[in-house]
Amino acid sequence: MKKTEKPINWSDREHVRTLVEQRKFLWNEDYIDLLAKLIGLKPGNIIADIGCGLGYLGHTYGKFITPGGKYIGVDKNEKLLIMGSKANKSFKFIRSGAEKIPLRDESVDFAMCHTLLLHLKEPEIAIKEMIRITKKHGKVIAFEPNNFGGVCSGWNNLKETPLEELLERVEHNYRIYKGLEKLGFGDWRIGEKMPYLFKKYGLKNIEVRMNEKVHAIIPPYNTPERKKRSNEHLKSLEDFLKSTKSKRRKNLLEGKQFYLAGGGSEEGFESYIKNQEKKLGKESGEVIRMLKEESLYAAGGNFFYVTIGEK
Repeated sequence: MKKTEKPINWSDREHVRTLVEQRKFLWNEDYIDLLAKLIGLKPGNIIADIGCGLGYLGHTYGKFITPGGKYIGVDKNEKLLIMGSKANKSFKFIRSGAEKIPLRDESVDFAMCHTLLLHLKEPEIAIKEMIRITKKHGKVIAFEPNNFGGVCSGWNNLKETPLEELLERVEHNYRIYKGLEKLGFGDWRIGEKMPYLFKKYGLKNIEVRMNEKVHAIIPPYNTPERKKRSNEHLKSLEDFLKSTKSKRRKNLLEGKQFYLAGGGSEEGFESYIKNQEKKLGKESGEVIRMLKEESLYAAGGNFFYVTIGEK
């Protein structure tokens, strides 16, 4: 099967919005403080953020390296770098891919990446480059998820998910993730593999932590985070019900080529889509009512790893 999907353009309006919105409330502030201490950030340090996008890691961890520190963001998307530099004039941005980082050997104290490696066909190249630019006894840090791990996560007080439906969801998503990997769109489960990869390429004193964030909707929806999560859920369901039947099906059909590349069948994919259409059509109205009444409880999350290795 040919690789027919176009690479994601992270600088288009919708993906920029996604970059910003997905990172709001992604980590608890006290946990960020804990990670900064564990990593060993201190004033005067130099951080290189590979695949930096808008400079998220700079905004998150820059406060720990001031005064005297330096943040260098590296990304191949020029438009994102322009937006990032406008947001913070003190950041330095360099346009480059992760496969050949234009920084000297052993020139930074910390080389970091956040949700970069899962998108790469050959993440090992980027890892070796991050190690190359890191000073001796400096550290390489990868914030990378296992997106498949969250497939079974997610509960609400409307209805318990039947076992058959849960197993169908696991099989469907597993095939899509395997198809993504096979077609060169990266490994969406790479987070849990990072300790092995770090060790393989010579890092030592490897430590792993996991994001302890729970994505929850808890009444009353009276905090910025709860409002955001409940409003996002409400909007997605209302948009689904407002859309035409053909548009609904088109959205559900996204990922078909990856499902097939991952070993799935046409019949299996069609069966899953029909079941999803039926489920969403049946339950969406009730969930919308509960969200508006602020009576819906929901909780879930993904496996998001922080792997730290010393050079």
